[in-house]
Amino acid sequence: MALSQIQHEDIELAILQSRSPTCGVNQIYDGSFTGKLISGMGLFAKALKERGIKVIDVEEVETLIC
Repeated sequence: MALSQIQHEDIELAILQSRSPTCGVNQIYDGSFTGKLISGMGLFAKALKERGIKVIDVEEVETLIC
């Protein structure tokens, strides 16, 4: 739904939530509800990247500002 809402927007950068199975950029929870992290991207993060939108983890924002 979110992808369809932004399809006509000129978006260059998306700042997404860390470790989310949907929005995680570098790591995501493995889905076992045990708190285990695995390398990879969430579904929404991956879809944005495939559309040419740069995605970063919210925890990376501070390094961009400094």
